[in-house]
Amino acid sequence: MLQASSDDFPRLIGAENFDVWKARVCAALDGKHLLGYVKQLDYDGVSEDESEESASDMSDDDDPPAKASKDAEVDSDAVDYEESDDELKPPSDSDDDSGASSDGSIKRKDLPAVRPFNSREAHRARKRSKKEKPQPLSQRERRRQEAKTKAFLMKTMDNMHVRLVKNLTTSYEIFNYICQKYEGAAFHGDPYFIQHYLMEIKYEEGSDLTEFFLKLENAMKAASEATESVMTEGQKSIYLFHSMPKSWKDDLRIWKGQRKYIPYEDLKQSIEGKVRDLQAQERYTLAKGTPETPATKGERALVATGPSTSHAPERDNANICSYLPRSTKGPA
Repeated sequence: MLQASSDDFPRLIGAENFDVWKARVCAALDGKHLLGYVKQLDYDGVSEDESEESASDMSDDDDPPAKASKDAEVDSDAVDYEESDDELKPPSDSDDDSGASSDGSIKRKDLPAVRPFNSREAHRARKRSKKEKPQPLSQRERRRQEAKTKAFLMKTMDNMHVRLVKNLTTSYEIFNYICQKYEGAAFHGDPYFIQHYLMEIKYEEGSDLTEFFLKLENAMKAASEATESVMTEGQKSIYLFHSMPKSWKDDLRIWKGQRKYIPYEDLKQSIEGKVRDLQAQERYTLAKGTPETPATKGERALVATGPSTSHAPERDNANICSYLPRSTKGPA
């Protein structure tokens, strides 16, 4: 079981430790055979490496064995029980004379090894097991391991990154979202460029506020490193102020009041509160419909109090009785 906490595993906090975070996450998942869930879409439990290894094992086993294997294929029955004509002949003097030389020649011969009777079957069983391809996991087991991988990734992130990926459904989407966000996205070290870049960052109403804060704060950190200076609270507040929509500027001035500037964290909290209010208003509008303006409400009241002419003819016609003359003619 994967065990990770803030004490024994560094949490992702941004671009500054992304490379270390990625290396350690990949190593931990690989050690638990879960790396495929963040590397492959719709992973079935069998990685591409395992499939390649299985194919290479099959090709190696299919090759013909060398000369040594030919000796091993000698049947043990023939070795143990085969009778020769020499054993049936009685010993002779010539045999005694040549005993020493024949003993030496026998010792020099390579006698085949005697194998157990079931060795051939065992060899075939091993060969079959190597040729079998790894089977995909069951859907239940895949869901269980996917949930375990996703929980592990969440444990290795700080609160801001968890909020960014909380709506993503799979560990593959989470991992690749973070990688796309930080890989190759090193900020320019040019202090002139980074100042211009900071002033160009704008928050679009209705977009993800957490992602915007992360982008702005990473840019401010890069600017601080590029200029080799510590960015003050006033500077941070100014950049955040200028990144807001123009329609919010009146609210921002009210928040500022008589102060020289709004502290960065205070301004950040005020913006978060405004976004929450706008979202609540939008939800109310979707649920109840667009609220009426005073002008439309007055027009509707005028129509309601005016004379109703649509039902008058119906009432007049209802009081009129029409009689048809009865025919006096008999049947023709």
